[in-house]
Amino acid sequence: MTNALSVFLARHTPIHEAEAIWGGGTLPLRLRWYLGPTQPPFEYVTSVRCVVLRGHAVLVMHNRNGRHVWPGGRREAGETPAQTIARELLEEAGCTVGDATPIGFVHLHHHTPVPPGHPYPAPDFCWLLFAAEAQAFDTRRRLAGDYEEDAEFVPLADIPALGLEAPAEQALAAALDALRPSPTGA
Repeated sequence: MTNALSVFLARHTPIHEAEAIWGGGTLPLRLRWYLGPTQPPFEYVTSVRCVVLRGHAVLVMHNRNGRHVWPGGRREAGETPAQTIARELLEEAGCTVGDATPIGFVHLHHHTPVPPGHPYPAPDFCWLLFAAEAQAFDTRRRLAGDYEEDAEFVPLADIPALGLEAPAEQALAAALDALRPSPTGA
């Protein structure tokens, strides 16, 4: 890890940590989730994710690995986070959003060397987490054959029954706080 990322991470406390194996069992990773508006050095950002709210519901994505509340994906060369969010949400969910608010980030660390020609920063890279309100939603606009198999808005009251992982529940709570702060400030 470079000094800039090390210094940045030293100022933050993760809310959750997990181990994962990607790449068909070839890439063991450590994931650490952080909440707050601060963002890591941009040169480490490979992906942008967004919790999307609409009324009293949240956008829930379905894929072969389960359900989650942070659609998004790889940042293309030259894209801003807002451009990545707009493109990825349209491709994955058929959704457009208003202005996005930063709510956190995920730091990912490869435990082993990456394969030759790996196109992303390694061994450390980050995802940005945002929250936004949906403007339009039409699943017919989704990219056919995408990794995400389905998208739907689920009432907030039904979220506990989905059995989301702890960081997803915490990101949803942060999104609600960021987009709909309490009128009393409490």
